[in-house]
Amino acid sequence: MTPNPRFQTTLATPTRDAVVVELHASMAEMIDLALQGKQLHWNIVGPRFQSIHEFLDELVDTYRGWSDDLAERCTALGVAPDGTAGYISDHSGLPQCPSGFQPDMVVAEAMAERVLLAAKHVRERAERLADLDPASEDLLLEILAGLEEQAWMLQAQSMTGTAESAADAKREPKSANG
Repeated sequence: MTPNPRFQTTLATPTRDAVVVELHASMAEMIDLALQGKQLHWNIVGPRFQSIHEFLDELVDTYRGWSDDLAERCTALGVAPDGTAGYISDHSGLPQCPSGFQPDMVVAEAMAERVLLAAKHVRERAERLADLDPASEDLLLEILAGLEEQAWMLQAQSMTGTAESAADAKREPKSANG
């Protein structure tokens, strides 16, 4: 995170630096989500292969777009973004995804877990930016809404549709009398 001393911005330097820390952390996680999404995309197996495989491509494209938006916001604030592999490895707060071939339900659950964690982190960062920089906060809130929707969609794909659970859903609730 190298500021350009010749670049003019409307934020005071200490505020700008605090904002960029939050933006960079979110950028690192979006890049990490894109990389992990591709890893899982290449290694998924099972009956829901195609739908989850294709959905992961959509997610990866979204994470790449969001990481670009975050990097450009850093640049607009006069700070060079760092998207190097070393920076991402050191600054992403996400666990590594499983390696090797993975069953489709494991892939959906693993990705949902990471998306939920990223959403939690983005929410915390947005809250810290509320009084510092509304423009950066708005960007994080937009990303948060997308992450929460994706987590819901991934969780829905990872649920098994057993006959027992379908029967339970159709059963009438028992009354207090029997």
